[in-house]
Amino acid sequence: MYQLVKRTVARPDIERNVNVHTFRATFAQRLKENGADIYRIKELLGYDDIRLTMIYLQMKPDELGQEYDKYYVDY
Repeated sequence: MYQLVKRTVARPDIERNVNVHTFRATFAQRLKENGADIYRIKELLGYDDIRLTMIYLQMKPDELGQEYDKYYVDY
């Protein structure tokens, strides 16, 4: 996989810095965006420690507010 990525990103039409971890990060981020919880993402990435999974996940600025609105209950 490493060699395939290395050859592909060496092409002149690839402008972004891409490596094998880019694919893992994209996979994890897409799972999150489509509703997978962090524990399932952890398993799919093959990690034992949830902290390693969190490295690949990014929180967009508006996501925290959306999560708050989604789960906040006004008593």
